[in-house]
Amino acid sequence: MPERIYRISIIDDEPETLKPIMDGLADILKDESGFCVEYSIYSRKKELDRLQVVPSDIVMFDCALPGADFIVNDKDVSKLGFDLIRAYREANRRTKVIFYSARIKEGEIDLDLTYSELISMINNLNVFRVVERSLMTLKSAISDAIKELDAVMICLESIAADYSGIASFNVGGNMLSINELVNEMRLGTKLGEEFRSKIINSILLFLMSFGEGDKDI
Repeated sequence: MPERIYRISIIDDEPETLKPIMDGLADILKDESGFCVEYSIYSRKKELDRLQVVPSDIVMFDCALPGADFIVNDKDVSKLGFDLIRAYREANRRTKVIFYSARIKEGEIDLDLTYSELISMINNLNVFRVVERSLMTLKSAISDAIKELDAVMICLESIAADYSGIASFNVGGNMLSINELVNEMRLGTKLGEEFRSKIINSILLFLMSFGEGDKDI
């Protein structure tokens, strides 16, 4: 079975300073945990649409994006990352999201966000971690996110290689291959969520059937 690659998409207007951090943590994750990580940094506003079409395991947002390519009308650039997460979550509720900033130091959060916005980010927007923009804190957040990826999706991926091109599934009136379903789940689409729900319901019904009478497994 080929090595599993964990794909990370990052929104940051300073890719030249983030790239050494990501290269370093990718090496550490490989050496310490055996996680093979590949990442893409999107540093221009016109690239943001790729988040909805490129399947990712983790999406990372920088808090402040003062770069000219990200300025949107009268948006406050000091918390543009928060606004982008909110827009991203309108289409994708499943993918792990990490929010980071150089203005987070040793647990102290010095951001231009209100208390209600911070609570909303964690609870309503389902942000996995809010961390400092540094090698070790980002490495820890990414490692934890990988360990908590959706089990249904991971199991489906594990059999995709054996059944690719053979099995297809009817989801919402659409016939999809197993690889297409994996991508839909990683993108957090409505189809992906519907299929995930059907799998879980089928497993629960199967397990519950052994609680009826004196059936042997």
